[in-house]
Amino acid sequence: MVILFLVSERPSEPGYAGKTLTQWLLNTNADWVWIPNEVYGHIHDELWLKLVESMKTSNTVSIDTWRKRGELVTNDMAFAVRAMGTNGVPQLIRLMSSRPSRWSTIRATIAERLPEKVGELFYPHHSRDFAERQNVAAFDGFTILGTNAEPALPALSNLLFQGREQLQLTWAIANIGPKGIALLSNALDRQAPSRRNDAALALGLQYEGAKSAVPALLLCVERGNADYDVLGALGRIGCDDPRLVPALVRLLEAKGAEANPKVATGMAFLLLGLQREKARVAAPLVIASYRHLEGDANAVAGRRFFRRILKATAPDLETQLPSCPPEEESETWP
Repeated sequence: MVILFLVSERPSEPGYAGKTLTQWLLNTNADWVWIPNEVYGHIHDELWLKLVESMKTSNTVSIDTWRKRGELVTNDMAFAVRAMGTNGVPQLIRLMSSRPSRWSTIRATIAERLPEKVGELFYPHHSRDFAERQNVAAFDGFTILGTNAEPALPALSNLLFQGREQLQLTWAIANIGPKGIALLSNALDRQAPSRRNDAALALGLQYEGAKSAVPALLLCVERGNADYDVLGALGRIGCDDPRLVPALVRLLEAKGAEANPKVATGMAFLLLGLQREKARVAAPLVIASYRHLEGDANAVAGRRFFRRILKATAPDLETQLPSCPPEEESETWP
């Protein structure tokens, strides 16, 4: 009777072709990695390539180095999830809400202190990240459903404002469509820095599809919150708002800008470079930054960076720099 009670109390989960929604989505591969690091840890490489390519053509260059997550979803999986439709939304919310249990955390801590083979027997690696796998399963499900998953936004919004700091959540919200992008845009200035960064990162991964988020991202910059992910999002999306350059210049001119954790100065200069001649007003700052590195044998990469930014924003003013040595001509990221 107890077993029957527990089973009857368990929320029902839709299925298709003999498999539940979770079985369709959950990745149990032992070597599973849900997302490559360069997607969120190396935005500067992507924007640098965009800058270099834009200087070879008069046209605006849009570079998306990350193939859409949807390409990693099998046709059978996508068909099954769409067949279950909005009936699967409650289960997707439960999967996104999943968190490691206290016992799971304790087991993982013990396993990490044991010899590798013993630890693997005590708590296999593929089990230690089970909650994360469930979060990613939910992400894939919401991505497949797209705008059909809009009924889930209130619940996902609650998770966001409860302090959940994870890309699976914010990126899933963005992938639901315009209403999801609007939700993240409205949340940008009301979040702690780490959660604001997750929201900005997810918006940036929409590229030009998140153009509507530019005003909210720009407001962050104007308020001094110009960190790596906020500026990276503006670079990925493409920002032609005339307020951007003055806002970045003000931040870079501020005393102690280099030490300000709210301002990613390297990314700020890179964003100015992407504005090309519209950022000519920043040329004195670029030249001064180059001059600051003169005579330092270990600062070749930095000088190459600032020379490239100057060539992009005010090419005629390169004459104010020393003649360009071969090591400063490279197009590779410094």
